[in-house]
Amino acid sequence: MIKIFVEGKSDEIFIKAYIQFLNNDGVAKPFEIVNLGGKDKIRKGKKAKPKNVAALQKVYQQFDENTENGGINLIIFDADRDFKKRQKEINALKETANIDFDLFLFPNNQSQGDLEVLLENIVNPQHRQLLDFFDTYTNSIQSLLDKNAQLPYAIPDRKTKIYAYITSFKRSEEDNELLKKGNYFYDNPIFWDLKASYLNRLKIFLQKYF
Repeated sequence: MIKIFVEGKSDEIFIKAYIQFLNNDGVAKPFEIVNLGGKDKIRKGKKAKPKNVAALQKVYQQFDENTENGGINLIIFDADRDFKKRQKEINALKETANIDFDLFLFPNNQSQGDLEVLLENIVNPQHRQLLDFFDTYTNSIQSLLDKNAQLPYAIPDRKTKIYAYITSFKRSEEDNELLKKGNYFYDNPIFWDLKASYLNRLKIFLQKYF
């Protein structure tokens, strides 16, 4: 069994869709995506509470059991603001937690960022202007300083940007229900280009195991 450990629901949905795409919607090797519910659910913080430590041990147990059964563990997380630091922190678990895995960090396993950075780079080129419009909107907000030269507004983050993109298209009631569950229709080429060269590093990483 291939177990893929991810930070959240969005990652889970995207990775599942992309694996199915790589396998041309055929039967891939058996795999399970484990949604950990956050980046900090895989390593112990300095002031971790006992219940959190117990939960962490259960996560490590999943790694151990899968390895003992001949399975493969993959971790796909966000690099966030510092790729090398994040990579070092997670890879250290191979020794400190004595677990075995291979690691990929969004967006491209070499740069800082997250899933949303990846998504920005794989939108259908025909609709790229939607993101450009959003950037113009964001820049306009940043220029709206009050009399004390302070910005009274919150700058939309990348999650908001991607949400604005996907909700700009007309949808059915069924689509709306899927959207509420975090499904951004990654398998639909109208919205996303899963053949984009930006995905090459992720493609190579996954094809080692699928």
